[in-house]
Amino acid sequence: MKLSTYLEEALKKAETGMTVEAREVHKIVYRHLAQNLGDVDVLKLTAHDTDLFSRWLSENFSESTAKAYLAVAMQALRPYLQFRHISDEDVRQLVAAAPDDEWRALLMLIGSYDVHIDDALGLVWKNVMVREGELRYRAAKSKADIRRTLKPEALAVLERLSQGKGGVLFSRLRHQKKARLLEMSETIATQAGFGGDSKLLSLLRKLFL
Repeated sequence: MKLSTYLEEALKKAETGMTVEAREVHKIVYRHLAQNLGDVDVLKLTAHDTDLFSRWLSENFSESTAKAYLAVAMQALRPYLQFRHISDEDVRQLVAAAPDDEWRALLMLIGSYDVHIDDALGLVWKNVMVREGELRYRAAKSKADIRRTLKPEALAVLERLSQGKGGVLFSRLRHQKKARLLEMSETIATQAGFGGDSKLLSLLRKLFL
């Protein structure tokens, strides 16, 4: 979906119960978004795009206005944005050291696709749109409808997990306590060559708890 189409739909959804003033603010922000980012595919948006937009707002508006406009923009784009916590190379190292497909898939989803651990563990095969190459789900906390474009290697490992009962992807890991998952993830990281003072281990502690 193109950004212009998505923003039109987002404005219609947001209008319910919105004051005239708030609606005008949303229209202004959406117009600036479209002008700055272009009519791109929303599935290709990244946190880098919002960083550029934030910088533009800071250069053209007062601090309070820029902050308010950015909040409106982030609320609209959040379902499609991916905030990368772990680099591609680090994810590859972790996946290579993972003991099985459940761990490979979990590390890919959390590290490369910004999927919260609670959402990842609750995924079932029907959340994977093979033809579109997408992962679609509703976030447990925000209730936002999230979409992620998956690379072929991620699709492949998820498909191998699709034979679980009811299409459950993480039939084993979903029953583990988070503290145990963190412990296991740290073991994988150590086996992948990351030392005890590694920034990656600190990130894992934040992502798994």
